[in-house]
Amino acid sequence: MKPFFICVLLLLAFLSACSPPDAKKSTKQNPKSAAPKTEVLNRVSVGEADWSAANLNVSRFADGTEISRADNLAAFAEFGEMHSPAWCYPDFDPDKGETYGKLYNWYAVSDPRGLCPAGWRVANADDWAALTEMAGGPGLAGRALKSSYAWIGGKQGTDEFGFAALPAGAVSALNGYSAQGEAAVFWAPEEVSANYAEYRVIHMSRVGVFLNEDLKMTGMSVRCVRE
Repeated sequence: MKPFFICVLLLLAFLSACSPPDAKKSTKQNPKSAAPKTEVLNRVSVGEADWSAANLNVSRFADGTEISRADNLAAFAEFGEMHSPAWCYPDFDPDKGETYGKLYNWYAVSDPRGLCPAGWRVANADDWAALTEMAGGPGLAGRALKSSYAWIGGKQGTDEFGFAALPAGAVSALNGYSAQGEAAVFWAPEEVSANYAEYRVIHMSRVGVFLNEDLKMTGMSVRCVRE
């Protein structure tokens, strides 16, 4: 019987040596990178521009690279201090992501790999200026752009264009999460200084769309414009 077993072992060794190279490769992928996939964004047309109709809710850059997730304020602040792209759920609660999307620091917004899916880009100052003019001007556009739900105290908007600005609030690396139900806050890619960048805010108690600036390590919503 021994010659038989020796023959079997020799046969198995021969088959293993002849296996195609791909058969020996591990199927485990690097969790930090994956093949790019096409994200489908619902869109709404306002004037000549197509906008995303909801707050951005992606966890990878357009090239497939994973964006770091922060599960608590300390982690979010640490990413900001390192000038590293990161996102979190509003109030660090995944259930709120279904309604409000994700909050991103500015380092994710400005990353050259592209925060918005292929064919889209983060809305810039010119995009916001055109949008607010179409919606009645900076002093009135907030009412027309607000969603018709989720605002505290019945301060809903008319949502005339289907833009549905949702009050996801913002997360400050210094002061924590705030303003859910009170403010829709959106990053723009324009840089003000080494540590500050522009954003637009629509507040529950006001009817306009206002330009302001904040620390780049702050977490805010993002809207995209089709290229």
